[in-house]
Amino acid sequence: MRSTEYYSEIANKYITPEDPFWYRYHQNRFNTFNSLVPGGKRILDFGCGTGENIVNLTLAGHQVLGIDPVPEMVELAQARMREHGLDSRLVSVGDLASLTTYADGEFDIVSALNVLPFLSEEEEDELYTQAKRLTPDDGWIIVSHTNELVDLVTFNRYTVEFWRDRIIPYLTSDGEDRRELLDICRSHLSYPDVPSCDATVKSERDTLKKRRVNPIEYPRVLLKKHDLVVDEIAFTHFYPMPPQFMEDSEKYRDLIFVFEDRMKTDPLRYVFASIFVMRLKKVTA
Repeated sequence: MRSTEYYSEIANKYITPEDPFWYRYHQNRFNTFNSLVPGGKRILDFGCGTGENIVNLTLAGHQVLGIDPVPEMVELAQARMREHGLDSRLVSVGDLASLTTYADGEFDIVSALNVLPFLSEEEEDELYTQAKRLTPDDGWIIVSHTNELVDLVTFNRYTVEFWRDRIIPYLTSDGEDRRELLDICRSHLSYPDVPSCDATVKSERDTLKKRRVNPIEYPRVLLKKHDLVVDEIAFTHFYPMPPQFMEDSEKYRDLIFVFEDRMKTDPLRYVFASIFVMRLKKVTA
């Protein structure tokens, strides 16, 4: 399934105040993201979704335009803008190709929250190319990405995949040995398989292909490919226990927020946070 099809289907239930846990989860994402946004800027929010954060940023004094490729999301975002007395025309349907219609240096910030994991590497490169063009030399690009390292502590099939792709290849090139080592890794996990169809919580990753990157090495990739440096980095949505347990546990799932509050500045945030946000600047002569 393509991400646009997926979000078209779930648009009406993407962010609902009726579920306090998931509503707070999204608010944590927005707050973490917005903590990296300098005051009073012209912002293009690429992939603005249902508009919650455009409202947050506009009410905080920014001039924000939002585009999203999913018409159902845009309709909800426009309605939300009207609810807050804001101009709904500031949100419109748009994709990567739409970025070419804006002028050089038109925005102080190009932002993309929960977008990069759904782009191919080629599409991501195009987003960075356009974002650099759309911002001045002293502007910023603020993006979030999904943390590959969190698979180390999920203790599920993604942990097995991490060992398969990132660890075992360092140990041996022999195919039979690799399979045996992977089976040993799998045998130490109680739930290495895909969640059952009746699981209360299924992540986007169970439905969509999502790219994940290493927050330690990813800045080096951005410097080499795009001449971008990390000005500041922040982390959100921490997992103190395997996510399938934490998110499905009425008794313990709020501990996710307790853990996040305590881990925000801990070095282990690079492993336990599933999302990281970067404020990027251009390398200038």
